[in-house]
Amino acid sequence: MNKRVPPYSADTEKGVIGLLLVRPEALDDALSVGLCAADFYVPKWGAAFAEICRLALNGDAIDALTVSQSLRARDLGSPTDGDLIEATADRLMSLAHVRAYATRVHQFAQLRRVLEAAAKITEAAYGADAKADVPAFLDQAEQLVMAATQREAASRGALIRQVLDETLAELRARARGERRGVLTGFGGLDRMTGGLRAGQLVILAARPSVGKSAFALDVALKVAQRGQPVLVVSLEMGRHELGERVLAHGGVSSERIVSGRLDALAFEALEGYRDRIGAAPLVIDDDGAATLLAIRAKARRMAAQGGLALLVVDYLQLVSAESKERRELAVASVSRGLKQLAGELGIPVIAVAQVNRAVEQRADKRPTLADLRESGSLEQDADVVLVLHREAAYDPDADQGAAELILRKHRNGPTGTVPLYWMPQKMAFFDAVAEPKF
Repeated sequence: MNKRVPPYSADTEKGVIGLLLVRPEALDDALSVGLCAADFYVPKWGAAFAEICRLALNGDAIDALTVSQSLRARDLGSPTDGDLIEATADRLMSLAHVRAYATRVHQFAQLRRVLEAAAKITEAAYGADAKADVPAFLDQAEQLVMAATQREAASRGALIRQVLDETLAELRARARGERRGVLTGFGGLDRMTGGLRAGQLVILAARPSVGKSAFALDVALKVAQRGQPVLVVSLEMGRHELGERVLAHGGVSSERIVSGRLDALAFEALEGYRDRIGAAPLVIDDDGAATLLAIRAKARRMAAQGGLALLVVDYLQLVSAESKERRELAVASVSRGLKQLAGELGIPVIAVAQVNRAVEQRADKRPTLADLRESGSLEQDADVVLVLHREAAYDPDADQGAAELILRKHRNGPTGTVPLYWMPQKMAFFDAVAEPKF
């Protein structure tokens, strides 16, 4: 059986080099489609392209003679003088052909990278231990496929004029009241942040029973109800418990739902609310033993299949460690991994987190950055740190509805306090009337 040859076109590769040797000014067109020396399958044409790029960078003349001499002077013997002369012969030397030829060479290289990734995945699969290595193998496989298919997007840059034009367009939209980030649905927070931004890691922290899971679920629901896909990975509560919390938003108190004291009218109201929000693209995953690898796999899969606007992880300290590292190192690994995932998928990630008991020993029980458990890594990795506070969680005589959402860290904007209203019968937070305090 003949060995299968990877996809490439020697004539097209030679054509790119021939055109560039005669029309060096066309190099920008070739580079604009993402072409690089590694895209060439035939080594001599890859070497010639690399040398053309090097000479152009230095401002030197480019033709068959100078490229050949430069390669010999640097002890790079491929291609020969005859190869370069042949490449320039019998070509329609049109600048329009450069982009077409370069695109074809680049696309063949993409196909070869996919094949190489598939071969590595196959080899790894045969060597994996089904009991111990499958999660790590699946993560490696997804990384290989994404690296093969997204390389060109990651390598594209932008001139400062383009960057400034895009920035000004965003500022104009913001001045018109439009928001480019993922809006949380809480007006005070959205006014301070402009919405959650792509690539951001947002830490939402509080003591137990203050309502951090409820607030995270509120945000997830509001985003999904606008048609933006959301994935909630819940490591603390099961899907049915979360389902009860969602249904409590529909007008039947959480107390009645939990106790089961429901009559026909209550079920009619619950079913009506289900029908109103049942089509929202919100996915609940209640894998209580989820690892970072598993979370990444779920998020990548959802992003690839139907898109993903927001990932919520509840909560960070419950994510299972991949190794037997100390707890501080394990949490640091998880927060760093979630930050990387936010950048990789171009979405904001909300990670719910616990704060330590030190707040309960103080007169002012509003959490600070230092109160975050394993706070060093969380402070460093997070772009935004939100802490939730309800005085009634500590003082039964305090206003049961009063709540505060405090921005303790905001990498690209102001910090401050957003007043909220907590409605326990709905297990939900609402915007308070007052404006946020800066």
